[in-house]
Amino acid sequence: MGHRAFAVAFIGGLLFSAGAVSASDLPDVVRPARERIVERFIIGGSSDDDARRRVAPWELGDGGWPDFVRREIPGPYGWGIRRFWLHNPFGMLSGEVMQFDQYLDAKEGKQNFLVDRFAESWRPIVKGSLGNPVELICYLGAMDPDDDRMKEFYEEEDPAATLATLLKCIRPALMAGASIGADAATKLDDEGPAFHFYKFLESIGMPVYIESRPRKNEPAWTAFPVFAIDHWWKRSNPEVYPDSAWAIPNRGLNKERLRMITDLGNGTDRSVIQAMVQRIRTMLLEGDTVVVRSRVLRENGVSMTDLTEGIDSEIARRQALATEGGDETSSGVVATSEPPLTVEKKSSVTIRRSADKKNRNSAPRRVFIGPGGTNPLEGKKNR
Repeated sequence: MGHRAFAVAFIGGLLFSAGAVSASDLPDVVRPARERIVERFIIGGSSDDDARRRVAPWELGDGGWPDFVRREIPGPYGWGIRRFWLHNPFGMLSGEVMQFDQYLDAKEGKQNFLVDRFAESWRPIVKGSLGNPVELICYLGAMDPDDDRMKEFYEEEDPAATLATLLKCIRPALMAGASIGADAATKLDDEGPAFHFYKFLESIGMPVYIESRPRKNEPAWTAFPVFAIDHWWKRSNPEVYPDSAWAIPNRGLNKERLRMITDLGNGTDRSVIQAMVQRIRTMLLEGDTVVVRSRVLRENGVSMTDLTEGIDSEIARRQALATEGGDETSSGVVATSEPPLTVEKKSSVTIRRSADKKNRNSAPRRVFIGPGGTNPLEGKKNR
């Protein structure tokens, strides 16, 4: 099944079928669509075998991470993916929530296939040994003070020992040049030690993605990119479900938003594959990042172009319309514009802010950064 068949069938219709998503609902900075598809691997939780920390041998065998990288990464990379997500890379146990210190647990349990040569295997890939650098995201459990190991350190009130232990928990990810995904982070205090530790990691250049949609009474978590299972992302949107009034709506989440598809399916029927393509394109048009296992798409002839063609130009069109005085949703409705905008250059990102001095606390206007750092609204290279 050739990829052009998908492109012809979908691109025209899908550019305007994502629902009423206006430019103001997009994150502040929208990466090019090709950078918003992340390959996911479920490591811990892929089986029920506690003897292997619930890691299925077909996901991570006795050959460990060197074998995994050789076997699993070239396919998605060759397809065009440059971001990889490892869910519980050091395993988990039945009856436990995902553990932040899972690496230390696996090491103490002598599960060598999980802990040995992790950084050695991944760091060259991250640095670009396949041709281009990639991002590796290691999704760990929450840094929960109720966890036995964490609780002990918190109660001792020994900051040096606590920090040393926290760094040991993420040592392989840190040495690999990876990012961190933090499970259940937003249930914690946004002024607590977990929040400040994650901000510390960001300050030293280690990106952190927090799960899940932040609560209105803990708003500081919106400073981080957000990750959620796709169904929960939709179900927790207070603008759609009144019983989710506790949550911050999409337009209040201005960092990158990652949505994991766990039910893409395995069918090979053309209509099933087309539905998969449509679902991913819709999420991309909403400005969000899709975390998905791509194998079924690749094996059925879907290309990266099928998923991304036309997405960037459509988002740029919405952005341009918003700056001209209207904010058109993807359903064709034009909303009232915010006050006139000025452009402020800051670092490598163009930030568009209101020129109305009375509106200093308004959220930054959203910006689309095109391939190679080009901002279509400016027609200039962002440096």
